[in-house]
Order: sequence, then structure tokens, then C-alpha cells
Amino acid sequence: MKYTCLMLVSVSTIGLGAAQARVQPYAGVSVSVSHDTQKGSIEEREFISGGRNSIGRKSKTMLYDLGLLAGARYFINDTYFIGGEISGDMNVAGKQSATKKWDSEILNYRYTLKRKFSIIPSLAFGAKLSDACLSYVKVGLNLSQYKFEGKGDFDDSPYVTKTKMLKGVQFAVGGEYLVSKEQGLSIRGEVGYTRFPKQKIVNKNLPDAEAHYKAQPSSVNVKFALVKTF
Repeated sequence: MKYTCLMLVSVSTIGLGAAQARVQPYAGVSVSVSHDTQKGSIEEREFISGGRNSIGRKSKTMLYDLGLLAGARYFINDTYFIGGEISGDMNVAGKQSATKKWDSEILNYRYTLKRKFSIIPSLAFGAKLSDACLSYVKVGLNLSQYKFEGKGDFDDSPYVTKTKMLKGVQFAVGGEYLVSKEQGLSIRGEVGYTRFPKQKIVNKNLPDAEAHYKAQPSSVNVKFALVKTF
């Protein structure tokens, strides 16, 4: 009976150790560059005549982020793994804007839509290509806070502002390369794409008209990270 108990304890310990060996928690810091695009439009609705003037415009810009990430991988076998991750990115530079001019007026309406930060929980599926290299695909929910501002470019024209958390689905592919096995340090490269729903804001503070601003942001993001595996 004594030997049976010892055998059961040994088998349980080995099994627990093997399960722990298959799990890789990690954390890291990142820097990223985003090529953000907006399909936007501005429509003027005149109070007296009821006339409407509108124009559509695609705006593009580069945004720069600093971020943190943390997650864990579970290796199903010696090659394939699944994992969960959460990352947070803070925008440090860049903005998006578009303008509209009417030939009959000396007015210039413009809007600015700027992303402030993003939080992205995601699921990853990947494989080891070698002892030092792995690749993966990720799908996640991109929660980004945008600040939307619109105004007419004339004296005493007030800003109309709106801050909102936008929810978009992000798809990403990437890879990691182990640079120090002793310290568990890897470098990561990743490319992701996110598309957000269309947003609308109305400026009712103009003297003779309303300005309706619409925009639908999307983003292609290139991220580089230094990752520590525990």
C-alpha cells in the first residue's frame, strides 16, 4: 500500500510538472506604427433654404504607440499551441483630419478624429518552427477610445466634441525569435488589421446651418515587442 501511494504521488508530480512545462506565461513592452484610414464625409444642412452640400473624403495618417502586453501559451504538443493575451497601447503622436470648402462661402469646415488608447484582449493559435522561432495568428476585440472634434473655421465657431470607446475586430499574424534562452527574451514582429463601425457627430452651433460629420476608421498596425517568458 505504501509503495502504491508513493507511485501515485510520483505519477501526479510528473504529470503536474509536464502540464506546467507546457504553459508559457510571458509579458513584454512594445512600440508600434499604425497606418490609419478614415472614410469620412461632411454634410452642410442649411436652416433657411433646406439645401444640403456634402463631400466625401478618405483621410490617411500615421499613428505611433507605446504599449504593454501579457499572456500565456499552452502547448498542445511539441509543435502547436493556443494562447490568450491582453495588450494596451497609448497613442503618443499622430492625428486624422479632413476638411471641406464651399465655393459660395468663405467657410471651411473640418473635423479631427484622434485615437487616444487601445486595449485588445485576443486569442492566439500558433506553431513552433524551430527551437528558437515560432509563428502565430491572433483574433481579438480592439477597444479604442477616439476623440472626435468638428468646427467651422470662422470667428467664434465653437468646437463640438465627442469621446467614445469604439469596438472593432482585429486580425493579426506574427512571429517571435528567441534571442536569449537563459533570460527567456524574445523579439516579436506582428502585423494587424482592425475595422471600426461608422461614427457620426452633429455640430448644431453654426449660425445658418448644421454640419454633419461622419467617419469610419480602420487601421493597419505594425508592432515590435521585447517579450520575457517566465
